[in-house]
Amino acid sequence: MKASTTLSALAALGFTLATPLGKRQDFSTIKYPAGTGENLHEYPPGTGENLHEYPPGTGENLHEYPPGTGENLHEYPPGTGENLPFYPGTSTPNPVFVFTSTYHILATPDQVVNGTTNPVFTGGLPGAQATYDFGINGDLDLICYSIKLTGFRGEYQSPAKTATHVHEAAQGRNGPPSLFERENCMNERKRDWNFGIYHAKPQFDECVPDHIRKGLISAFVDPIRGLSDKDIFPMINGQTGEMLMELPTPNAYRLNRSKFRALIAQGLDIEYSKRLTGVDCPDNSSSVTARFEDGTSVSGDVLVGADGANSKVREFLLGPSTAALKPMGVFGCGALESLPAGISRKIRDINDLYFVTYHPEGPCAFMAIHDVPDPSKPETWKWMFSLTWPDKDSPTPAGPEAIRTNWLFWAEKLAEPFRSAYLAIAPTATIWCDRLAEWPTEPWDNRGGRVTLAGDAAHPMTYHRGQGLNNAILDAAFLCRALHGHRQAGKPTVDALAVYEAEMQERGRAAVISSGENSRMVHDWEQLKQSPVFKIGLAPLQKAAA
Repeated sequence: MKASTTLSALAALGFTLATPLGKRQDFSTIKYPAGTGENLHEYPPGTGENLHEYPPGTGENLHEYPPGTGENLHEYPPGTGENLPFYPGTSTPNPVFVFTSTYHILATPDQVVNGTTNPVFTGGLPGAQATYDFGINGDLDLICYSIKLTGFRGEYQSPAKTATHVHEAAQGRNGPPSLFERENCMNERKRDWNFGIYHAKPQFDECVPDHIRKGLISAFVDPIRGLSDKDIFPMINGQTGEMLMELPTPNAYRLNRSKFRALIAQGLDIEYSKRLTGVDCPDNSSSVTARFEDGTSVSGDVLVGADGANSKVREFLLGPSTAALKPMGVFGCGALESLPAGISRKIRDINDLYFVTYHPEGPCAFMAIHDVPDPSKPETWKWMFSLTWPDKDSPTPAGPEAIRTNWLFWAEKLAEPFRSAYLAIAPTATIWCDRLAEWPTEPWDNRGGRVTLAGDAAHPMTYHRGQGLNNAILDAAFLCRALHGHRQAGKPTVDALAVYEAEMQERGRAAVISSGENSRMVHDWEQLKQSPVFKIGLAPLQKAAA
């Protein structure tokens, strides 16, 4: 479309204009029509733009402008030209409204589909339309966009306070799915950690677009270090310091959770502060409705509950009793802290990514580098600490003092330099503590293909073999394959979910049971070397799909 058409629409609506932060725009080379005076050193008599005291009647420095001056009006009087694409009486364009590139989308009622798995053209409100106009001025580093809805009648509600996009898909297809996040903003949670992608790397690459794959290194715990095909995971005797086993982990992705979440959220439609309170699947409807704590609700074709180990969606599908987590006889503590330079360097000399120690008396201590702000200053490096120990009967330590008492008790038993590292955590540091729990996956009624689970909601497991994230990635890849394959074949969603759930539920249950068995065995010195992590490392179980 022509720039002038775009500009007129933008000016009528009120545009959003942005320049790079900290950069001042230079208009010194612009030639304005005679009499406007915007780039003259001496302004024409009566305009007063560069005078300390403005002439009577111009009003530029008054809180309320005099009638007829128009400086604070949405539509300026003829001749002022501040928001017109062309200056009055001339063919000279206002440079703010000249674009080197423009993009225009027009949505009309005849393009509206009903949002089902196999979309049907249903048509929208007659006479309504939406436009999205976007302009870039590459010479001035300016962008300008406008979203305009016209001809709409009746009540209309949007959760967005501002809008920067229009959902777009191939004609006759649905737009992208919506994601609802209980946190109030990205990475609101104070607790952070890191994790590894091992056997699920091919499926991860399958799930994400090129720019995410290329940008993944920015979410590594140490982006400068990058990947290595010689990486190993040392497993150490926590009492003597001797090496028990070196587990190969070539080119593993070791990721900082908060950075990783921010990366993969790019381009996604995420609504925050959405805490699920209920799910409705009426028998007389083909849709599912999610209800939130803020009183809002949203309906769609499929609800994928990826809402964590304490999943509300799992509770809806199976009932509170069946869906409840099963506590284990192991406590787990975690912290994120920097260390004195000397200790930090000694720890990283053991392995520059991670290691784990197993102790004959039961404790298991895992450390991993979490962030490296300055490679030359070990005191700036942040470490992730995990400390777990067997205990079937005691109540969960409550409060900072009780948690720290347990931490110090077990830390004292470790060989150097692990002992010094765990004892060096500042008294003011936050240490989290929970009893570990699991939920061996059980089948559920997906309500005619309308509700399913993924990730920790479907198979919450313990972390001593690093399988939680990897299985969640497999879920995402296999669910996408199932939905895409059945859509291509024109089959209903219920068939797609049947395929997905048959594989995922068997794999997930096996992974939960194996991880739980591993967590019990690594805290028992007699069984340690028979545990899954010693037998098969971080690889998937044999029956896991490719």
